[in-house]
Amino acid sequence: MLLQKKGFPEEDELVMCTVLKVQYHSVLVGLDEYGKNGMIHISEVSPGRIRNK
Repeated sequence: MLLQKKGFPEEDELVMCTVLKVQYHSVLVGLDEYGKNGMIHISEVSPGRIRNK
């Protein structure tokens, strides 16, 4: 069990996340330590092209 933190993470802070949904342009994640949801743009996930198989 993770310690629950209040507020939002600081910029450049490493945060444990659970992937909730993968979309064409982004990934929706749950911030495990903060009890909040967030979005990561696909350009932040991989420097190259991501192909579906």
